[in-house]
Amino acid sequence: MQYNDYFRILKNNFILIAVIAALTFASALFFSATKERFFRFSLPLFVSSSVEFSAPLKAEDPYYAVKASDGAAEALTAWLQSPSAQKSLSSQVKVFKNFKVIKFAPQFLEVKYEAKSEEDGRRLAQAVLAEADKSINYLGKTRMFAIKAEELAVEQEERRTGVAAFLGMLTGLALGIFLAFVKEYLTNN
Repeated sequence: MQYNDYFRILKNNFILIAVIAALTFASALFFSATKERFFRFSLPLFVSSSVEFSAPLKAEDPYYAVKASDGAAEALTAWLQSPSAQKSLSSQVKVFKNFKVIKFAPQFLEVKYEAKSEEDGRRLAQAVLAEADKSINYLGKTRMFAIKAEELAVEQEERRTGVAAFLGMLTGLALGIFLAFVKEYLTNN
């Protein structure tokens, strides 16, 4: 095959290539525009320890206080990721996804999730704090723990219709060119 043959095949199948590119462009644009939008939430939590109940008059060693708080944060992370906690949270807020609990430093963990509306996300943050308090109270038989929530960060998901449409058009062009060469091969054989 010569270069002239390639151009001839593309020229003869221009309508096929254009129709496929237009269809993939339109479908990518439609699906991107109608995609459901979610809000992303990030709830940082700090777990701290207080004086032991067994020896209230004894001064507490800060190292052991941090160690105990770190253990409580680890247990809290495991509890929030457990199926029973997930079931309890989903009974309070129906639509949320990508729920993750990340322990990124001793005593610090972060709860990340997505919800359909800002109101649902804030309600889920309150439910997470209630679950965390319940879990910490269960752990605090010999030591009292406190959970402090930092400010809830909210970010709305962006629509990227232009990028999706452009990628759809490129995919359609590639598919159209491929089909043009397949059609040419089948007609010659």
